Amino acid sequence: LGRALSLAIRDLPSAPRVVVAGRRRERLEQLDKEERIDAVQLDVSAPREKLISSVNDVLKKFPDVSVFRIESGMSGMI
Repeated sequence: LGRALSLAIRDLPSAPRVVVAGRRRERLEQLDKEERIDAVQLDVSAPREKLISSVNDVLKKFPDVSVFRIESGMSGMI
């Protein structure tokens, strides 16, 4: 779902740049090769302080991001 959704958003008529995050480096490297997609490694199962720090790092690297959404099969982490 994440890959398919990322590609679908990227292909919208407005041609947005999409930043994807995940913990599996191999999958991220594949997406990072796509046009207008940037991939960053982020593990939502990390301790809360590490997760907050990682999110802040992503926002510093991509200051023009419009939406930041974390989705995981794990509930109650954030």
